[in-house]
Amino acid sequence: MLTVVCGPDLVNITYLNFMAFQEDIAKEWADELFGLATNLLAQNMSREDTLEKACLIANIRLHFRVAKRGQQLLLQHPLVAPVEPNKAAENSNPHEALGESVASLQPRKTAV
Repeated sequence: MLTVVCGPDLVNITYLNFMAFQEDIAKEWADELFGLATNLLAQNMSREDTLEKACLIANIRLHFRVAKRGQQLLLQHPLVAPVEPNKAAENSNPHEALGESVASLQPRKTAV
């Protein structure tokens, strides 16, 4: 069980309890939450930016799906064009790319 204590001051506090069924998952949660709590750049973010970032991450995690094409796993997102395997970016150095796939960031054309 992981308990997070937060509040605007030391009197008005709220307890958030998270329960994991495995100890390693609870440790991973604690490490990620501690990283967010001690990140100096994240502490200066506005509430709107924090919520927008959390919603964006949740939206990406929900919409991404893994598609098998042969032996390669490619990530597909409804707003991003399909990826061609082993296609390097135009401005990349072939010695650095080492044949890695690079996702095209061109949005798909959708009917409105």
